[in-house]
Amino acid sequence: MKKILDGIAEAIADAKPELAAAGRQGTSELAQVLPAFPSQGMTPVETMGTVGNPTPQEVTQDRAAVRDDFRNDYDTFLAERAETAQQVSQDKGKEPEIDME
Repeated sequence: MKKILDGIAEAIADAKPELAAAGRQGTSELAQVLPAFPSQGMTPVETMGTVGNPTPQEVTQDRAAVRDDFRNDYDTFLAERAETAQQVSQDKGKEPEIDME
């Protein structure tokens, strides 16, 4: 198994640096997911910052962006609601326009 993974890593090393890094990460994950004795309770260790496994800083940053978007939408909603209420209160004292045609 180790020879196969080393061969894959060597083949990828000749490619671009990003591809080489992805290959090393993939071979590392394969080595953890395919243990020789699965009954031993070995579990893979996920490296933070890889695709699909963000760092805590990235999660916090995304939550802040969502929170800010919600606040902006809510403030806009409240402003529109207040404007509508003001318009309704101004229209209450007026006579309704009736078309007699």
